[in-house]
Amino acid sequence: MLQLLACAGFNPCISPHAIPYEPKQRSLAHDKNFLRATMRCTLPTCGLSTRVQILAVLSFVVIAFIGCFGCCILPDVQSPPSEGADITVSKIQYEGGIMLNGDVYNMDISSRSIQILWQYWSCRNVVDPRDVSNTVGLNWECGMPNVPVEIFFDGAPKPKGSYDPSIMLEGPDTSSSETSVHQELGFNTKHTIHGDFVLGQDKQFYYPFDVFYFETTATALNPDTNVSIPIIQMSVDGATNTFVPHMRTSLMTRSPARDPITGDYIVSHTIQYVLSRTLLTRVFVMVLFTVNWILTFAVLYIAASASTGMPVSEGLLILPLGVILTIPSLRALWVDGPAFGILLDVLGTFTQMVLIALASVYLLVRVALRRPKRQSSAPRIVDSEQASLMRDVMQNDMPARQRSDQTGTQQLTAGASPV
Repeated sequence: MLQLLACAGFNPCISPHAIPYEPKQRSLAHDKNFLRATMRCTLPTCGLSTRVQILAVLSFVVIAFIGCFGCCILPDVQSPPSEGADITVSKIQYEGGIMLNGDVYNMDISSRSIQILWQYWSCRNVVDPRDVSNTVGLNWECGMPNVPVEIFFDGAPKPKGSYDPSIMLEGPDTSSSETSVHQELGFNTKHTIHGDFVLGQDKQFYYPFDVFYFETTATALNPDTNVSIPIIQMSVDGATNTFVPHMRTSLMTRSPARDPITGDYIVSHTIQYVLSRTLLTRVFVMVLFTVNWILTFAVLYIAASASTGMPVSEGLLILPLGVILTIPSLRALWVDGPAFGILLDVLGTFTQMVLIALASVYLLVRVALRRPKRQSSAPRIVDSEQASLMRDVMQNDMPARQRSDQTGTQQLTAGASPV
């Protein structure tokens, strides 16, 4: 009997009493096969939907990056240098004068100012023969001026720098060379920088491809005679605050009329420089910008996969929360980065934060609304069918058991009667 029940419970096909229930089990197997076939039919569609979503997100990232790069490069068009360099060279060939060399040591974008430390010396006919320090150009002797010099910038009424050849320091030995006072060899100036508006936005909006311009005009005069001394060369170099200067114009000019006192023209020198970010700064910022988009794409990929039925666990919520905290930290690593609101924030930080926040809320809702898995209906159906089969087997077997019990009782009675 136990063997019969075991056969009926685990393999009903063995028992002859399970034959009436074979159509039900065939129907159940048919339903399972139909369900699997339906899933196989719908899975390619789900996979195609996932790929379409991922492709759409990737396309948005690529378009955002290309658009950002193109819009930043657009205003970074510099006009070619003027003929100022040629004019300077031709002036050097015919007469001597003052040479100015500036070193940029501070630049403040917020106040639109730049500070330069100027060094100067003279060449050819205005050089002091006692102080010939070096040669420039066509082997011309250059050193400290042999006449008093006052240097004016941008038409200021007072000179920014001055030099008096009588201020010299002599060594204890007459054979030693004379040395100029260091304070008299250099002076500081502060100038204004500006940037053109592009598409109604300030140049700093296009960081790290923002470009600014700086220009100034210098004039050298002899305070004793009020005669203009030509500035035959004027240049600026050095890099600070991630900006590097590039010469755009270097031009010698003169006043339209002669000076009424001396009868000579006042000769000046005008330079214009382009201040742009260093290449290392641009590469560094754009790499961090791309890394932010890669992290954003990873979160969106998880959200898109969860929408197609991938199980979502509580551990997946760590990634969106970590990324949403990492993006502002990477934004703070931008070299000399401006305040929030530039083009890279519109196409990057702001958009990334919004997308990650939406993806995080979606994943959180899926985790919160997830219910415990219910037992599948198939085992319940099989269990009920097995119970029904066992009950029928026991009911059908009751007459045989009764007959066997009666037979056994008769045999016991017959065996006991002789006694």
